[in-house]
Amino acid sequence: MEISIRTATAEDLETIIALQTLSLSNLPDYFRKYDRRQIDSLIAGQAKSRSIVFPIETNLIAEDDRGKPIGFISILNCKPKISGLFVHPDYMNRGVGKQLLKKLELLAIEQRIGKLGVMSSMESVAFYEKNGYQFKRKTGFFSKGWVWIPCKLLEKELIPTPLAERLAEQTVKIVMLLAFLAIITNIIYKAERKQICSPTPDYRVCTQIDRP
Repeated sequence: MEISIRTATAEDLETIIALQTLSLSNLPDYFRKYDRRQIDSLIAGQAKSRSIVFPIETNLIAEDDRGKPIGFISILNCKPKISGLFVHPDYMNRGVGKQLLKKLELLAIEQRIGKLGVMSSMESVAFYEKNGYQFKRKTGFFSKGWVWIPCKLLEKELIPTPLAERLAEQTVKIVMLLAFLAIITNIIYKAERKQICSPTPDYRVCTQIDRP
């Protein structure tokens, strides 16, 4: 499907919130990983959250050939993290989300962002994995009404890290770990064995006392 993608402006905030609400409200039953209570909480809570974070995000809006907004994707300006991706229900499974994601990744590469992360909803995990994102850990957040929303953290390497740089990073980590273990071992040794040394004019008498 041919679409156009542009950078959102402040005037697009209401459109973005409407798209997000419509997308959440009309998920097909077979596609849902959240119950009705969780979805209602997301709709009620994230509209306000989107208004708060909008000034510190970059948003890309997808439009059809008539200029109708049909989806958007957001990335935080303060960290390389996708903060939202929603598509109009009538345009799902038509490649809109994939094109938005690809456009955002190209923008990130232009800004020399090496890795891009996303706290994905359970519905979107398969989509991100299909597009090269790798699972890191389970996570989640409390939405409006203290409703727990389970999510998964995924990450994709956009700019391959040179092998030499990777090896150097691993070496530093190993050295730091060994140094830490050496410090801990020394502390334990001193705690278990106590030396009492009494100096004399001709020699030093050291009496070693083993703790019971």
